[in-house]
Amino acid sequence: MSQPDAPDRFNEEKQTYTIRGVDQPNLEAGVAAIRITGMTVFRKVVERQSFSGAATALSMSPGSVSKHVAALETHLGTPLLARTTRRISLTEAGAAYYARCVRILDDIDEAEKAAGRVHPTPRG
Repeated sequence: MSQPDAPDRFNEEKQTYTIRGVDQPNLEAGVAAIRITGMTVFRKVVERQSFSGAATALSMSPGSVSKHVAALETHLGTPLLARTTRRISLTEAGAAYYARCVRILDDIDEAEKAAGRVHPTPRG
């Protein structure tokens, strides 16, 4: 059973990625899914201008949202957001990354919609 707030992580013993509580044996697919999740969370934080707003929109805990953004910043090696107690703002790197995330995530959505238009009902 999937656990929505389970952290994404690599299980060295099993050599699998756990994404939203589900083991993913394909390492490349696991890495891609974690990166897309990170991009989605980051985009929502920017658009909602808050971690709690993003958490609500994504049905995640604020802690999970924060961990996804922190993991993304660690992976990229640069801060994406400047945080104060009252607001968040994009860093220069964050603004550039956000613009690309929007394009990538919108392209994924469009590809999925296009695939659905080609074959609206599954064939087997």
